[in-house]
Amino acid sequence: MFSFGTASMKQLDTCHQDVKVIMDEVIKIVNCSVLEGHRDPSLQADFVARGLSKTLDSLHCTNPSMAWHALPYFDADPHIDWNHRPSMYYLAGIILGVAARLRGEGKITNHVRWGGDWDRDGDVREAQWNDLAHYELRGD
Repeated sequence: MFSFGTASMKQLDTCHQDVKVIMDEVIKIVNCSVLEGHRDPSLQADFVARGLSKTLDSLHCTNPSMAWHALPYFDADPHIDWNHRPSMYYLAGIILGVAARLRGEGKITNHVRWGGDWDRDGDVREAQWNDLAHYELRGD
C-alpha cells in the first residue's frame, strides 16, 4: 500500500476536510503526491501575472484550501512529470471516481471539479485552459 510523504502531508494539512478524506482513499489505489493546497494571495497574484493561473479569486486562497494540486508519483522515476498527460488523466479518473463514491456514501459534502474538465460534462477535448494537476471542491 502507498502512503503520502512528509511534503504531501504538509500540503494536505492546509486543505478542507473533504480533500483529506478523498486523498486518504486515493492513496490506497495509486501512488501520488499532493503538491499544493493553500496558496497565499500574493503567490496567487504572482501566478496570475506569470500566466500560470487565470484568477485572483482562487479556491487555493481559502483557508482551509478548497483546491489542491496532485500528480502521480512513480517509484521508478521519482521526478514529478508535469507533461505526462496520460498519467494525469489516469489520476483524475481515480480522484473523481473516489470523490463521487464518497459523496454518495455521505462521507464528503462537496463535488470535485478537475482542471481538465472545468464544466464537468465529461468532454475533456473542449477545455480552453488545462490545469491537469488542479482539483477543487464545489458545493454545486
